[in-house]
Amino acid sequence: MTNTPARKIYRADHPGSFIRPAKLRKARIERSHGRITAETLRQIEDEAILGVLALQREVGLDIHSDGEFRRKFFMTGPYAALEGVEGAPRGSGVSPPTPIAAWTARHRR
Repeated sequence: MTNTPARKIYRADHPGSFIRPAKLRKARIERSHGRITAETLRQIEDEAILGVLALQREVGLDIHSDGEFRRKFFMTGPYAALEGVEGAPRGSGVSPPTPIAAWTARHRR
């Protein structure tokens, strides 16, 4: 039996967020407490992005993403651009607190 390369039978791309590595999650916490500088966080983000790019190349994806590793939360970008959108207050029962929840509550009919 000969080893032949597997044929691609379907196309798959990953256009969005990847799970953040533990080192990056820890660095975000450290930064929020002022224990590391913004520059140190940026270096850790860069390292994580290079890793996720390598993973995507390794598995054969044709389109590569930075994994959205510079974003704090995958939903923050779009809602920051909307006027009147604010985060839900802590203890409101929304978990995790999201800007869209507060906006939705104010605009229900």
